[in-house]
Amino acid sequence: TLFRYFEHKEDIFWAALISSFETIKPRLDLLDKVSHRDAPELVLPKILSLFGDAATYSPELVRLIGIAFLEVRGKVESVCRDHLSPLFTSIADYLAANIKAGRIRNLNPAILTTAIALTIIAQPELSRFFEGHRDSALGSRRTIDEYTAFWLNVLVPRAGETPLRGPEA
Repeated sequence: TLFRYFEHKEDIFWAALISSFETIKPRLDLLDKVSHRDAPELVLPKILSLFGDAATYSPELVRLIGIAFLEVRGKVESVCRDHLSPLFTSIADYLAANIKAGRIRNLNPAILTTAIALTIIAQPELSRFFEGHRDSALGSRRTIDEYTAFWLNVLVPRAGETPLRGPEA
């Protein structure tokens, strides 16, 4: 019966991945309301919460994306381009606008976007390998606050520090 709907096993995988993307779509739509002029102190918690929610409430999505990139390949670029590109582009564009305005340090927005996403997705798992380091409870508000404080410390120049301008400034 299953193969009446799916010609190949791989088609089942792609349907599961696309369905998993749909579960986080409402959370992705929240970023559409972010203005490039909004302060990093307001926007970073939203970005980190979005990734945290995806990793906490849709862990199958994270696993399926990993499998798609590492094992299946094939349609991964087109599927992820359709479903992940808007998110990552939106975040990178926000960061680029704030770099240009001097509100955050002059760092590569694509690398920053990747690093922010991986902080949420990989850090809780990898932290178990650090001697004496407690695990992060990803679903907790305290953890998102810790990630936010970390990224604001990395990105936002301190008082009295000359803000770095982007290359176009």
